[in-house]
Amino acid sequence: TIAAVGKRLVCAVESVAAEPPHPGVIRYVTSDDDGNTWSPRKLLYQAPEKPHMALSPYLVRVTGKTLYCIFGTDEAQGTPDRPGTPPPRLHLDIKLSISKDGGNTWATPTTLYSGGHRNYLPGLVNLPKNQALAVWIDFAANALKAQVV
Repeated sequence: TIAAVGKRLVCAVESVAAEPPHPGVIRYVTSDDDGNTWSPRKLLYQAPEKPHMALSPYLVRVTGKTLYCIFGTDEAQGTPDRPGTPPPRLHLDIKLSISKDGGNTWATPTTLYSGGHRNYLPGLVNLPKNQALAVWIDFAANALKAQVV
């Protein structure tokens, strides 16, 4: 997803680590010329232990230079999911990382929701008063979940 911060565009993408076993990671790029050129890819988040993975990022500007990036990760599980696992069988928790400087740096993510560890497809919607609504699918509860952040 892409968010605009003034004249800067910031894009968060699902990627893979360059080193084996190539787990899923979250990267980001920036553009300061309306998307004509983009910075080299930078790492926004990688699970501390390989081959655990991070997937499905969603990015939104909340206010000023503050950006929220929500994603799923299986790092809390003893055994990581295998690449290509169908989404309803993934064992992901939902995490949120914040940048207060327009995407130059990102804070250590906090866990928003773990529930039954079967969460996927997080998203963010802007709300008034510098807040956002985080939403995701909880396959363990067969429900759509939401939380104000």
